[in-house]
Amino acid sequence: MDPMTLNGGDFAAHHDLQPYDYSLTHTFSDLDVSRFDGSAELRYQISKMFSVRGLYRYIDYQDDAPYLYDTTGKVQIVSGGFGLAF
Repeated sequence: MDPMTLNGGDFAAHHDLQPYDYSLTHTFSDLDVSRFDGSAELRYQISKMFSVRGLYRYIDYQDDAPYLYDTTGKVQIVSGGFGLAF
């Protein structure tokens, strides 16, 4: 994020509308993250009426520049299901 500039021309020169100094706002956080999100799905049709399905998903999130706290984490999700067509 680039530094903010608040141009108000002659009006701002005579009226101090911003009591807060925004000159360092761009340094407040450094959002630098890496993420991997992958999944694999398997479907198998056993018969015209019956099928099975399995899903695996892996997510790896790395907070490369923690600011308030480290949000790094991993999650693995496994799910399965049965299908019935009629």
